[in-house]
Amino acid sequence: MDSHVQYILSQCSQRLYLLKVLKRQGMPKRQLAVVAQSIIISRILYAVPAWGEFLSAWMINRINAFLKRLKQFGYILLSVLL
Repeated sequence: MDSHVQYILSQCSQRLYLLKVLKRQGMPKRQLAVVAQSIIISRILYAVPAWGEFLSAWMINRINAFLKRLKQFGYILLSVLL
């Protein structure tokens, strides 16, 4: 499971660059949150019910750290943690 989660997080990190570009181009915060929900958060949370029990504490912390980073940058309006 760890390799799968690492792959998902690397994809999400690449998509984070897209959000930074959109933010630099002046996209409003609410629309950034919608885009973040659709291309990043949904990707992370999609199969959590299936593989969530198999995650190590280290992987859960990595996912939570990534979600906190999204919130810190202003791409998440509500708190979403595992």
